[in-house]
Amino acid sequence: MKWLGILAGIILIVMAIMAVLLISEQETQQAPQQPEQQASQRTIILQNFAFSPSQMFIKAGDTVTWTNSDSAPHTVTSNSGDELDSPSLSPGETYSHTFTTAGTYMYHCEFHPRMTASITVQ
Repeated sequence: MKWLGILAGIILIVMAIMAVLLISEQETQQAPQQPEQQASQRTIILQNFAFSPSQMFIKAGDTVTWTNSDSAPHTVTSNSGDELDSPSLSPGETYSHTFTTAGTYMYHCEFHPRMTASITVQ
């Protein structure tokens, strides 16, 4: 009879553990999914009459900010189309653009045509 009481206690403990595990598994399955990776902020520096980096790979939705850290004014101007069309950026000024469409965007400085770069949006 004593063993019957011990066996019943063990069965109750096992059932309690199984119930806790089942509830925990259900909560895990119902947990909200993580959102897709958020868009990021990227920076390009205009310095020494060059864009740095001169080539960048980003995802659609990312924002790129150009900062003029040079001694002369510069622009960020698309080679074709009008996707990128900054005003003249004096030293210390910035220009930002959010890319929404996949593709390769080649650009230059209107004042210094040898300043060229590209951004590939995936």
